[in-house]
Amino acid sequence: MTLHDYGDTSYYTYYWRVPRFSSIPLKTEVRSAWFRLDKYSMMIQFYKGTEDEPNALQVDLVIPRVHERLSDEEMIEPLNAFNPSIVEISDETKYECKRFISLDQLSTIITMDEIRFSVCPENKSSSGYNMSPLKSLSPINIKSFRESEIFHDVLIRVINDNSVQDVSVELYVNHDDQTASETSSITGTPLEQPEEESFFVHRLVLSAASDLIFEKLMEEKHEGFKREIVIRGVDPRIFERILDFVYGLSPGPNSVQEAIDLIPVTYQLKLDGIRQYLFQYLQLNISNQNMWGVWNCAEKFMCPDTQDICERKMKTKPLDTLQSVYWFSSDPKVVLNALKVDYLQKPVDEVVFYEAALIWRDAQIKKAKKWLYLDNKKVALSDVFAQIIACIRFPQMDASFLSEVVEKNEAVMNTTGVQELIFEAYRFQACGKKKITSVRCYPRKRF
Repeated sequence: MTLHDYGDTSYYTYYWRVPRFSSIPLKTEVRSAWFRLDKYSMMIQFYKGTEDEPNALQVDLVIPRVHERLSDEEMIEPLNAFNPSIVEISDETKYECKRFISLDQLSTIITMDEIRFSVCPENKSSSGYNMSPLKSLSPINIKSFRESEIFHDVLIRVINDNSVQDVSVELYVNHDDQTASETSSITGTPLEQPEEESFFVHRLVLSAASDLIFEKLMEEKHEGFKREIVIRGVDPRIFERILDFVYGLSPGPNSVQEAIDLIPVTYQLKLDGIRQYLFQYLQLNISNQNMWGVWNCAEKFMCPDTQDICERKMKTKPLDTLQSVYWFSSDPKVVLNALKVDYLQKPVDEVVFYEAALIWRDAQIKKAKKWLYLDNKKVALSDVFAQIIACIRFPQMDASFLSEVVEKNEAVMNTTGVQELIFEAYRFQACGKKKITSVRCYPRKRF
């Protein structure tokens, strides 16, 4: 794998940016384009995990050995010039064994899922001592500043006073240390003792991460006033975790579930960069056990790429995914998309899809859900199930199963439209291709 489009070079320094670092598979070799500094041609290459060190990042600087005639250049063993470290390059350089840095230690040099390299020849002073170049494109560790009352210019109060409504963001400007009155238009049943916590943050950092907070801060342009933002409907622990991402203090989510918990708040606060990063993490960690939770999250918070990966995984292992216990908690929209799926890797009996639809419906009844949300509209469970059962291809079932199982299920037969579906199946089985009336008459395709 070679990346050519993200380098920038001058006579003195070469910069290389590698975006979407988390999406690069382990044990992958990534190379920069060739570049030239001073009289040397060079190339950066790194390995994200190796056979011997699966949790290590190996970074090498590849330099052709220079002979008397430049036309006789030949490739030599890679020179590892990072860890980070300063390496003197000359015709007589001796190459030492490779050195590594742990992937867990990359949080200090990765910003918004982008790893950045810079190569700069060292400058020797007149005294003979080496002078290290400035570290370019490296994020500043501002953790101590975030927790300091001295350097902050925005105070954020996070109040978890409503566990079911959307997030509310309110801006106050305090004049002469008088706190503005706090009001909220959010309705619902508040917690008996709302959780509340205050965070000292920086306007510049937060505005760069959140379009919503940037818009709120732009509403009040007077200088010299202390800004206070009140965020309601968010767990302070979740918000504190998000601040770790905003300030580049986190190497990544601790688990798939944590990423799913963080995404709703990043969506509400328009933290688009962090939300995209969290979805990239989910894409790399989808399994049969968590796929439905990931698919639900991607559907609700609009990540088509993640939805597509979930759908492709289901097409690969439809039995494992449809029979997973996590299928019960799938959102209606995800259920509809799953039961409409085509181009399966292996043929699957249509009965599997039928039974999955019934199991999902029974799970909703046990949870006493009479109303569900479909396309942001409140819809009765019976109406949702009518749409779901219409995805089942009854013409592909045996006539004996239709008569002895489906038609004897009173709940199914009382569902709107099912009798027409059963009639369509019998008619197709009797007349064949002459009576194809819908896509249900065709078997699910294979790829």
